Amino acid sequence: MWPRLGPDVVVVAPCGYGLTDALEQAQGLVDQGKLPAGAPVWAVDADAAFVRPGPRLVDGVEALAFICHPRAAPPRPDVAAYAGTTASGTNPSRPPVSPARRSRPPRVTPPGT
Repeated sequence: MWPRLGPDVVVVAPCGYGLTDALEQAQGLVDQGKLPAGAPVWAVDADAAFVRPGPRLVDGVEALAFICHPRAAPPRPDVAAYAGTTASGTNPSRPPVSPARRSRPPRVTPPGT
């Protein structure tokens, strides 16, 4: 039997959503507490940098490179935003993040990088 492993990172990339709406979706997932504990959650502008063929695909690859390896690539705040880290032992019926946090602007990089 394979061991049960959690994700290293969660990337929220809803098709047709810009970064602002994707960030709302990602923060909703963090707040629900249904994701594996300890996973950083990022939102990306799928509409601009992932779902359409063209030069902006490079922007999406650069954003994913930064998300996965922050020291290896520069941040891409125009394409990706940090939504938070999933909490351990959360109760899905109660948001683990206070409503005051939602009013803050999104961080470009996760804490500690």
